[in-house]
Amino acid sequence: MSFPILLPVSIAGEHNIIHISNTSGTFDIIPQDTICGTTTKILINNEIIYAGNYYITAGKNVLTGISFNYNRKESDLTCYSTDELAGIIKKTGLHNFNFIIPDEENLTHSIEQMSQGIQLWKWLIVLALIFLTGEVVILRLWR
Repeated sequence: MSFPILLPVSIAGEHNIIHISNTSGTFDIIPQDTICGTTTKILINNEIIYAGNYYITAGKNVLTGISFNYNRKESDLTCYSTDELAGIIKKTGLHNFNFIIPDEENLTHSIEQMSQGIQLWKWLIVLALIFLTGEVVILRLWR
């Protein structure tokens, strides 16, 4: 793993030796560095073998932080299918889950219906007007 780390500062002199150390202070190396104009290029030639957070320092000044992650499980982009997810949810006993199957025409309608429920207010207004009309008709004919 030999990749360059570019720092936007030019560090020169024997008093500004670049160190890479972990956050607990138990690990410290002096990496290979090259000054290119106003930038400093640092090479880590397989010297850091443990994952973790490290500081890049020059003298007593902390220039930047860097992290190494050697476990690539979090970068795995494979995902479960709908059937596998349904099986996992059923096996764990979770009940408050719904699946939205992607459909280009009805996706917006499905999301609205899940968040707002079935809209019955229009039907209730129509029924109220029908019953009100029926009551007026009954009162007129009753006399």
